[in-house]
Amino acid sequence: MLTAKLGNDLMLKLPDECKSICKPGSEFIVGTSGDMLLLKPIRKPIWECAREIPDPDQPTLEEIDEIVHEVRREMREKKDGK
Repeated sequence: MLTAKLGNDLMLKLPDECKSICKPGSEFIVGTSGDMLLLKPIRKPIWECAREIPDPDQPTLEEIDEIVHEVRREMREKKDGK
């Protein structure tokens, strides 16, 4: 069984063997059972992981700005032409 150390700041130092299960910033569900402390890593749903992957086809902010200006210009011209 592995051991962890709790510091004065209540930070729990996990052994290196836990690196495959969690990484810095990981969140856990915490529970107790008798005198045991239970930690279960919270896994992100796959759709949240997918959001973190950049889309190479997504337009830049400059391109979006240009599209918005073009659409507004066309709408003004259509309105003024009536």
